[in-house]
Amino acid sequence: LFRSSGPESSGKTSLCYYLLGQAQKSGVLPILADPEVSYDAAWARKQGVDSAGLIRLSSAYTNTKGEFQVDDIDGEFEKWAYTLRRSSKRLALPHLLVVDSLAALCPRELLEGDYGDRSIGAMARAMAMNLRKFRPVLQETRTCCLFVNQLRAKIGVLFGEKEQTPGGRAKDFYFFSRVHVQKVKIIKESKTAVGIRSKARNKKNKLGTPFKSVEFEIRFNKGVVWV
Repeated sequence: LFRSSGPESSGKTSLCYYLLGQAQKSGVLPILADPEVSYDAAWARKQGVDSAGLIRLSSAYTNTKGEFQVDDIDGEFEKWAYTLRRSSKRLALPHLLVVDSLAALCPRELLEGDYGDRSIGAMARAMAMNLRKFRPVLQETRTCCLFVNQLRAKIGVLFGEKEQTPGGRAKDFYFFSRVHVQKVKIIKESKTAVGIRSKARNKKNKLGTPFKSVEFEIRFNKGVVWV
């Protein structure tokens, strides 16, 4: 289990597309869980992703009656586990599951409630419960799972960290590695923006030395470029 978080426009999704493309080249089955319904096939192609060989799971969809539906967090985890087990039986391949993003998942009590209802900690409880059950599934199916998360500002905080990630603090216990992605600068040529330079810093790592960092560029015409 891995997690990548960072502010908007820092390159999190582009980096995930790059990893999915590299997984395909290495013979790993790529699976994209897309709760945001924001998959860009053209941009993913520049990162080396073959959309025909990509298993894409979307949580927001239209059913046969044309009604718009959204799955809750419990349903999402059940769907991922079913897909992993089924593909593991058919194909003797390791899997890469990318969830973009964790912040787009919705707890059941929010779906069933009304606007204005306060449900503090609902997402944190749902994530802690489901990750506990989902981790053995990843080991059983030889799956590397990467969660993309967003940042939220802490209101009224004067000291310490002023940002947090949705889903509570218990979820971080289950991750083997946590990576923070941040935009360093905008790359310009002749006063025209042609890309961005981002920095990925490892904040937690059970598999190696933590607190290492690496910089990479995202060129708008060809995608991720390592520097």
